Amino acid sequence: MQEYHHAFYEQRKGYLDALLDAYRSFDKTMITLSAGALGLSVVFVKEVAPAPAPETIWGLHIAWGLFGLALVLILSSFLTSQYSWQRAMDREDEAFTNGGVPPESGNAWAGATKILNISCLVAFATGVLAFVWFSTVNFTGVG
Repeated sequence: MQEYHHAFYEQRKGYLDALLDAYRSFDKTMITLSAGALGLSVVFVKEVAPAPAPETIWGLHIAWGLFGLALVLILSSFLTSQYSWQRAMDREDEAFTNGGVPPESGNAWAGATKILNISCLVAFATGVLAFVWFSTVNFTGVG
């Protein structure tokens, strides 16, 4: 039985390590993509479409706002993730002192982190769509 518990623990630890790596990769990717898209859009307006059609500028403003929002959301998720891990450790401490019985209260920070990550992805994707639309309408050709 001891061997089974050790194997279970090792497998569980492997899953947790993979999950943490996936979270880190997502966070880094979203920061890189959002900041990069913001920078790319500025260059596009400066170099390719320096005089966008006045009736389409709102598309660019929406894209910029959404890229900025994606950055704020992912950075906020860093904070809620830290709170979530702290809450998880506190729950484990409580369970340990109560003879293995976990506390009844949950971990709202974990849910908040999930919502922020999903919202970040939606904001970024919508920003990309707005920027693609703006770029397509205002493309003047290079050279």
